[in-house]
Amino acid sequence: MCPAGDQAVRESVLRSPRRSASKHAAALRLSERSTRRILHDDLHFHPNKMVVAQELSEHDFVSRQRACETLHSNGKQFKKFFTIDDPKYESLEGCKFIGYKEYVFMYGGEYLIGRGKWNYNLWVFDTIRERWERKCVLPYPRRHFDTCIVGTKLFITGGTGTFRVTQENTFWYDFKNDKWSTQLRLPFFDRQLKCCCFSNKYFILSISNKCGYFLIDEDFGNWMKMPLNVDDSLLKNQSDFGLFTYEDKFYVKGKDLIEFTSTGDKITVSSVKNITNKDCDKMEITVCDDTVYTLYEYRLDNKETFSLERYHMKTGRIDFIFQDIDNDSIIEADGEQFKFSKTLKLFSFNHYSLVDTNEVINDSFNV
Repeated sequence: MCPAGDQAVRESVLRSPRRSASKHAAALRLSERSTRRILHDDLHFHPNKMVVAQELSEHDFVSRQRACETLHSNGKQFKKFFTIDDPKYESLEGCKFIGYKEYVFMYGGEYLIGRGKWNYNLWVFDTIRERWERKCVLPYPRRHFDTCIVGTKLFITGGTGTFRVTQENTFWYDFKNDKWSTQLRLPFFDRQLKCCCFSNKYFILSISNKCGYFLIDEDFGNWMKMPLNVDDSLLKNQSDFGLFTYEDKFYVKGKDLIEFTSTGDKITVSSVKNITNKDCDKMEITVCDDTVYTLYEYRLDNKETFSLERYHMKTGRIDFIFQDIDNDSIIEADGEQFKFSKTLKLFSFNHYSLVDTNEVINDSFNV
């Protein structure tokens, strides 16, 4: 690009530093690709965001230093992916992220729980165009729900709606037809309800009812019940748990990793492996290829504490990306420091810039 073009882009950015690259390109009548190339390659400009971190006190210094050293040693594990604009995500609780083809979706949640200000937007980050757009509007408010993608449909299951009422239904968005369904009542009630795509069908699991259900007919709401042939003591040993599928089986992961196989009209246990003896208040799980990532939240020394575990399905090996860190610890990514937050989200996504890692997302991490 000619020096005159470089200078025009520089002056435009200096005049309006908060304006997006696409708007600068439109104003200068340049292609968006050329503008980004000038910004990155010629002018060496990069997106930046100020992060305000809590000041360390004397009491916290030793523990924070130890946590930072641990995270620093694992800094190469993380790579910056994208930035979320503050208005979309600031103070938003109970939302979800999920990857689909070349897109990342962010949806659901409530801004400051109890205020009645819901996020009805389904935001989409296009990894090719590198920008966020609003795809559509959710027909029902929902937070702290379970979710999965089956084929071309995004399912939102259970969770909490208006007036803090626990929801006993599911609804879905059809990407292909750009259409939302109505709410479909679930065949059972369970506060620990989990859902996933199993055998290319929408599958829900209830540990307390010892059964799973396949959604056979979406139009008529027909379900197929699959009893769980499993010992009660094994299920009661799990505090919180996650549900995921791998190859032709599905797994319940809590203190134990329980492998289930569908045989005929029932589900049986194939194997059980103990993972941890620690009671967990909350966990979030995502699977990337042959690796299962689990974010644990628990209390240690009367503090909210977090660990990110990596479990290798082929070998059964367990290691930790970070372990026993508290809220507001500092984490590194691409040479930058970010504040860890309890609102951290976990999801898997395939993208050329990520090499072979999973991404960790939260409101302070700014990926």
